[in-house]
Amino acid sequence: MWDSPEGKYKDFLISRTEVDKDESRKQKENEQDKDRDTKEFSTENGGDEDNNKVPKDFQVPITQKGGVDKPTEREKSFRQVLPGSARSHQFEHLPSQTEYTITLLGKGPGILSRLHKLVISTGTNNGPEPPSNIMFSEVTEDSMTVSWTKPKSSVDGFKVTYTHADEGEPVSVMVGSRDSTLDLSQLSPGSSYEVTIVSTLGLDESDPIKDTVMTLPDPPTDLQAVNVTDSTALLLWRPTLASVDKYTIVYGSGTGTLKFPFPTDCSQELLNGVVSSNVVEIFPQGKLGKSMNIFCDMETDGGGWMVFQRRKDGSVEFYNGWKDYVSGFGDLSGEFWLGLEKIHNLTKMTKMNLRVDLRDGSEQVFAKYSTFEVSTRNYKLSVGGYSGTAGDSLSYHNNCVFSTKDRDPAPWITRCAISYQGGWWYKNCHQANLNGRYGIDYKHQGVIWKSWKGEHHSIQFTEMKMRPASFRPPASRTK
Repeated sequence: MWDSPEGKYKDFLISRTEVDKDESRKQKENEQDKDRDTKEFSTENGGDEDNNKVPKDFQVPITQKGGVDKPTEREKSFRQVLPGSARSHQFEHLPSQTEYTITLLGKGPGILSRLHKLVISTGTNNGPEPPSNIMFSEVTEDSMTVSWTKPKSSVDGFKVTYTHADEGEPVSVMVGSRDSTLDLSQLSPGSSYEVTIVSTLGLDESDPIKDTVMTLPDPPTDLQAVNVTDSTALLLWRPTLASVDKYTIVYGSGTGTLKFPFPTDCSQELLNGVVSSNVVEIFPQGKLGKSMNIFCDMETDGGGWMVFQRRKDGSVEFYNGWKDYVSGFGDLSGEFWLGLEKIHNLTKMTKMNLRVDLRDGSEQVFAKYSTFEVSTRNYKLSVGGYSGTAGDSLSYHNNCVFSTKDRDPAPWITRCAISYQGGWWYKNCHQANLNGRYGIDYKHQGVIWKSWKGEHHSIQFTEMKMRPASFRPPASRTK
């Protein structure tokens, strides 16, 4: 923190330099030189602090206002230009037991301040090691389970604090050092909670880890039909306590009921009697969870497949960035990518089979895999158990993380997403590149399935789809 006359200086240049312990002596020996440097910014260039003139040969380092010069390994320094209204600056993430030299210089219209210098030392962090990897499971409308990874060092226990986003009254629960899970109950339906966990050691607490989670909305109740005629009826129900966007009403003709009123995937929709391929609404988390639209292939190999990728005419751009691949893009009835987050959520709810259908001209082949999963961390691919007619070009990519042109979590020598113009589970680099450039037979950048058409031919049609591994198509669908 510092003080200065209001409006006198347009900018402040603040710098921080780590002092090498071996150089401490030399710093003391050079103290006189540094004093002379200070005078260069003040009395030698025009008098006292109030009348300092800017020397003709003086230049403030070119750093954008608010911008930061990242420290190099050699210099271990930092500098930043702050606005003239600033009176403080906070340095963060400094290592403990380290000495720094801080300098501050004010610059105004035609004047410079004296160069102010301060030497500081960071203390020793003796607090307990924090936990990590906070996770939520078994989330209902009024309860959930929170879990975490214990620190490697010894601690006395953990304090879990959860706070309703609107009501704001925190509730804390202490658990022992052997525990790494806690059941939270009596929560409000459809509400957001911030959960914070710290390690405790004696009276000390670690730095917190935190995350937010939302409980499921409660179901409507007291459903009844009134004013029933031969063609109409009025439905009444008691609304939910939680704020909801809409209610979904499922009904059918006749005296029977749907086997799966809230189908979690396309196979359940098939067992409900839907036999045509189309976009349908499914409920992956059950009737209380959020629904989503997906294209169901009800005709291929017994039907019940959830399609998550299609290439057919080049109408949709697939050379996209990370955010697009996470959220999805395109048209479910045309070319599209469903989105990594949705694919992950579908594969985590049950074990899935994967099917890849390929067509080129009058030729068509397929590849089928008995295991398929996309994890939450960098959307790593797990795939195996090949069978089919296309040849196995995907197992090469097993255990690879997803990368795009603007994000490569595990870069190889080659930035594969840039070199091969797609978003994919690249290794070094690919044997399959189904999200590559459509119709491009150049430098392996096309829609590639190497074991079928090689690396120099872009395939005309692709579909990637999944189905629960436990599903068995009805006898009438296995022709």
